[in-house]
Amino acid sequence: MVPDALTWDASERAAAVAHRLLFVHATSPLDLARLQQLRPDVLLGKVVGSGHFLTLAVPQRVNAILDRHLGICAAA
Repeated sequence: MVPDALTWDASERAAAVAHRLLFVHATSPLDLARLQQLRPDVLLGKVVGSGHFLTLAVPQRVNAILDRHLGICAAA
């Protein structure tokens, strides 16, 4: 299962999502330029100083990103 997850191309699904998209990361193996090409409306939230467990390490930063995203969605 893990090898499939690492090679799975989610491009079609990412492009087809009808909702606003927020991608929160600390460091990402994801091709962010490709994601922005597929979804020009994507909001990117980079959490600094957290490592892998960002919601545990810096919950205030993650919550601030989520609050901003929800505010943008509510205003739209």
